[in-house]
Amino acid sequence: MRSSRLPLLAAALVAAAALVAPAAAAARCKAKCFAQANPDLQAGVSFLHYNTICKKTGGVGCLDSKDGCRFCRLSTATTELHLPLCPACVCKKYSLPAESCRAAATSPPIDPSPPPPGANECASASATGACCAEACFAAANPNPGVGVSYLEYAPSCRAGGLGCLGSNNGCRFCRLAKATTELHLPLCAACVCARYGLPPDQCEPGSLPGTPPPINWGEPILVENFDGDSLNRGLFDVEVDCWGGGNGENQCYTDRPDNVRVAGGRLILEARRGTYQGSDEGCTNPKENSCTWTRPFTSGRVRTKLSPIGSWKYGRIEVRAQLPKGDFLWPAIWMLPTDEVYGEWAASGEIDIMEARGHAHLNDTVEGTLHYGGQWPNNVYRGSGPTRPLPGVDLSAALHDYALEWTADPATGRPKAMKWMVDGVTFHEANLDVSWVTSAASPYTEKGQPWDQRFHLILNVAVGGNNFFPPEKFGDFNTLEQWDSAVSTWTVSRLEIEHVKVWAAPA
Repeated sequence: MRSSRLPLLAAALVAAAALVAPAAAAARCKAKCFAQANPDLQAGVSFLHYNTICKKTGGVGCLDSKDGCRFCRLSTATTELHLPLCPACVCKKYSLPAESCRAAATSPPIDPSPPPPGANECASASATGACCAEACFAAANPNPGVGVSYLEYAPSCRAGGLGCLGSNNGCRFCRLAKATTELHLPLCAACVCARYGLPPDQCEPGSLPGTPPPINWGEPILVENFDGDSLNRGLFDVEVDCWGGGNGENQCYTDRPDNVRVAGGRLILEARRGTYQGSDEGCTNPKENSCTWTRPFTSGRVRTKLSPIGSWKYGRIEVRAQLPKGDFLWPAIWMLPTDEVYGEWAASGEIDIMEARGHAHLNDTVEGTLHYGGQWPNNVYRGSGPTRPLPGVDLSAALHDYALEWTADPATGRPKAMKWMVDGVTFHEANLDVSWVTSAASPYTEKGQPWDQRFHLILNVAVGGNNFFPPEKFGDFNTLEQWDSAVSTWTVSRLEIEHVKVWAAPA
């Protein structure tokens, strides 16, 4: 957050209510109109009614609504008062030129310096370990686009939580379900409860009405802890190929100990620099006659596809891993369909539980993605995009739990939802109970397809790839000098996995 002072609380709430007093009818920003202009409720910023000089009044992009209203996002409103204010109120609050808003003179003045909360306002919250420190909140939520209130993380993080964020100073905060369209401030737990009229016990571990209870996954049906000094070949087989994944990747995957090994209770998949020519012998992917291609790197990739216990439909999949760090390293924890019921990639789907880029400035950034729609080139994808579930935490410095929760409707058995998490922090969700048809090339006939079939797990480290490292953003990666330059940044070129656990979907 950009603000350096504590949020307005108790006394300011009265003033906040006054802000939405009606101005001239033409200038009124109705809550309904605002909600339609911002249907995802994710921007969490104040909006100025759009006019011809929108961009001159602090606007950083405009949204259209379904009923013709247009609103302009204010660059200076990201950390303070996030309400569907009338234009005049916004102008007053952010000292914008009077001529930039309609009926500016009719709006009441706004106190630009609301008082900090009194010590007694946070007493009960502090007693239960809640954190009211603005610095702590800012560390947990450095992305001003989130713009929602947070409760400090309780052991269950279910006090109305819609997902939790970790910070780089140990604080963890829980997003509040009822704070999405009203007052978006970093309030302490007690203040949040008071603001939204929640019973005190709902600011402790528990859940708000309408919040789904946590899933009881029971005991895992599969646990692989990588004990001993060899890979469990009854669960994993090692892929051997030089194709490049269809992404222009620069590695050959091998079954050599240099690239795939078990040591110290971990599976190690290691990328290495060194020209390597593949062989037809043992090749698991002969696409484009690529088995004998020569590549400048080698690496490791394993899968559970051939194991009788290595494919699952619904459940929780968790991989505890430590990521590599270095330019053009691409670690991935993902799943492909075992049976390809709907056709070749990506008609039968792909589930990316975690992908990351090894560049140092992205060491806290991951993605979760679904690929679907039709066979290439009629495939599409949707997902989280680059996101920071644990802002400021270097994911190459220690082990973290990367998990996918994939559920079905208990009444119908059809796909319901997926949730992506790091250390229990949700960073992406998908509703599966919709049509995934994207074009005439899509083979799906029911909602939820292709997510109603078995998938198996894949773990690998790729090197380069134009789709994941577009040259216009990351630079070219196709010469000896560029390869060696990248390797000079590799501090850790291994994806290390401590365990893989799988839970069946509850009955």
